Amino acid sequence: LVMFYSAALFLAIGTFMISANGTTTYGVILSGFLFALLLECYWCCQLVDRLNEVNTQIGILLYSLDWPVELQYTKATASR
Repeated sequence: LVMFYSAALFLAIGTFMISANGTTTYGVILSGFLFALLLECYWCCQLVDRLNEVNTQIGILLYSLDWPVELQYTKATASR
């Protein structure tokens, strides 16, 4: 979330600087940097979404197993 807000802030500042200074070499370089920053923010958000999905799938698979039934305490397992 911090990365998203910082990217939005940099985009706003960069857009203001480009519109204030006009089209210069610095403006072109700055716009390239801002585009790369937005791509990085997008890719990180996608990565976090995928990690959350995998985490949810792992949780669903673990809790759907019959491990509580198999791990019950009996006299046969007490000696181990």
